[in-house]
This record gives sequence, structure tokens and C-alpha cells, in this order.
Amino acid sequence: MMQNSAHQEQHKFEVSTDYHKERLDVFLFNKFFKERQVSKNAVSKLIQNSSLNSTTGSDSILPRYKFLCNEEAVNKPALKLRNGDYVLVMVEGNPVASEQSSGNNKSLTNERNNHTNDTESNLLDIQPENIPLNILYEDEYLIVLDKSKFMTVHPSLKPKPRNTTGTLVNALLFHCQGKLSSCGSCDEHYRPGIVHRLDRDTSGIMVIAKDDDTHLALKKLFENKNSPLEVNGNDSNITRYYQALVENELKPVEGKIEVYIKRHHSIPSKREVTKNPLDTGAKLAITEYKELETIPVKNLNGCNILSLVQCKLLTGRTHQIRVSFAHLNRPLVGDVLYNPRFKSGHKTKKKKQSKYEEEFEKFALEKGQFLHASYLKFVHPRTGKLLEFSSKTPSYFREAIKLLNHSIEE
Repeated sequence: MMQNSAHQEQHKFEVSTDYHKERLDVFLFNKFFKERQVSKNAVSKLIQNSSLNSTTGSDSILPRYKFLCNEEAVNKPALKLRNGDYVLVMVEGNPVASEQSSGNNKSLTNERNNHTNDTESNLLDIQPENIPLNILYEDEYLIVLDKSKFMTVHPSLKPKPRNTTGTLVNALLFHCQGKLSSCGSCDEHYRPGIVHRLDRDTSGIMVIAKDDDTHLALKKLFENKNSPLEVNGNDSNITRYYQALVENELKPVEGKIEVYIKRHHSIPSKREVTKNPLDTGAKLAITEYKELETIPVKNLNGCNILSLVQCKLLTGRTHQIRVSFAHLNRPLVGDVLYNPRFKSGHKTKKKKQSKYEEEFEKFALEKGQFLHASYLKFVHPRTGKLLEFSSKTPSYFREAIKLLNHSIEE
């Protein structure tokens, strides 16, 4: 990587035989943008709109890009590359502290990647907010916190700004005074510091990065859950456990769920299981589980057992736990997307509900899916220190169980 006084960075890549006749956007996604959490779609847009001579000023909060192939400027994402070609990525924008590892072309740079004035205006609307955080650990590199239920993790910028206030990002901007990693943001989402995310209705432990070096190292840990990585001389995996309250009993009580998950065929915000691993967007999802407790239920139609389950993620797919257990006819309590009992407008052909069942369903709908990130262990990527954190089962799990236990006592 090269830098000059105008805060311009240059990253040069040679096209190998593996990428002969590959598209430019695919090549750049794999070589440069993937680890910076920039989507393939966003990379294509960056190439189309690339120019260091943008109308935005030199003090723009967003970097500007220019792409060269064999020393000629290119703006066609579908350009076919050939073995031996040289691709140059030129980045100009606010300076970001970075280090270059020997023998590779990785840099740490601000990757907020939309170049329109509208997007910059949207970013300026996202302000630091003094929102209390439950911080479990903090040092100069990262934060580990226990996210509360109903807190959205980050704002969205497209197709129009959403959740620009009250998010975890707003709280972190205030707490860290802006000292957060920047490589996780893209044209659709503004997420400084966010290495991984939890759904709004999922509570529990998250890790936040304060700089790009730490962010990229943590990202590798999360992406290699099954492959030990060497961190300061120590081999380590990242270990995460979730707790979920699901309908019905699990058989066997301990095991592994392996399914292929893809985007739902008609609902973009939803995922579904596919039997064909070659389906567009299909990704393998592996979840280990262990039943911790079962609660007999007498008056809940269609279900006579609730199970408290511990889940270990071996992959990190969107809605992985929720989709996997719904596929087994063990949907999460309170899940409006994957549990028919709680879907909006759901009508059942069943006898009149008991008072306890009505109270339980109303309570569960108010709480959303019963899913909690309860445990996180990893080796600190900068210090080599082993960090381990746990968060107890949320009180609303027990409150729901108590409602159902009342139905047994009658």
C-alpha cells in the first residue's frame, strides 16, 4: 500500500490464473472489499461512480475511489480481467491509521462507500446520543457490551434513512466520541464499530471495534469459528452461545442442525430453508444445540412442552437460529416471522383459548422472539488476552414460563 500527503492510498493487485476472465467487481470484492464488509452490489456501484475528481470537497466524510486496470481508468463493473493484468485501487479521503502486513495488500481505510451528497447529508443526521450502555469490558481497542432488547443496532441509509436515532450506533458515537472502526459501513448501512449484529428483538453480548485493525481481526475470528487462528502465538476459536425458548421437546436433546438457508422467495426480510445447496444465495448453516430445561404446558394449543435451549453457532447466517428451529417445527416463542402462532393476522381453527394462553401470547408478542446471546469467549486480537463473558437468562424468559406454569396449577 502507498500513501501520499493528500491522504491518497493506492492498493495494487495482480490478476492470477484463478481470476482469469473474472469480472472486475467480483475480483475487487474478493481481494479488497469483502473483509471490509462492503457488499458486492455496493462494489459495483463504487466502480460505476468512481472518480477522485468528485464534486464533493476534499473535506468529505466519505472516501472517493478510482480504479485502474493496466494504468487505464475503468468504471465498468463487468469488465473481464485476464491473467497478468494489474488492478489499482486509489482511495482519497479522510486519513485513517493503517498498517500493512508483510506479503499482502490489505489496508485499513474508511469504507463508507456511497458518493452522493444525499448520503453524506443522511450521515450528518445521525448524531451521538447519551443512551446508557451495559458495558462488560472496555479498553483502547474494543468494547464488549450486553445489548438490551428492542435496541436497533445501526441506522439504515437506503432506500431512505431509517432508525437514525436511538440505535446502538448513536449510543456508541457518544460514548466513544467518534473513535470507532469505519470499515463496516456501506452505502445502505451506517455501522461504525459494528463487527457483528443482533436483531432488534434479540438481546445479549456483542463486541465493538474502536479501530479498523481490531475490526478486521475480529471479523476473521467470527468468520472462522471452526478453524483455529493464531493470535499472538495462541491458537483460538471464538465461542458464542445463545439461549432460546422454543416450542415442543427436542429429540434428541442434544445435537446439530445442518441446513442450507437462502433469502425467502417472496419476503426479502425473511429467510427459508432450501434442499438444493445450488440455489441462488444458499448458504450452509450449522447450529449445535443442547436442551437445558423443559416446561410442561397443558393449555397451549398445539404445544405441550416449551424447551429452553442453548445454541452454539458454527456459522453466522441471518436468522440462523430462528430459521433452523422453525424448520424442525420447534419455532421460537414470540417470533412473528417464523412462528405461525405469532404471525400478524394469524387465525387458528381451535377451541377458545384459555385466559393463560391469551396472556402468554400477548406477553410473548410484546417481547418479540425469545433469543438471547448469553456467552462469548475469544482471544483479544491485539493483546492476546483470553476474554470470557456471560449474560444471565433474561427475566422475560422466566416471566413467560411463570404464566404457563399457572395454567398447570389450575
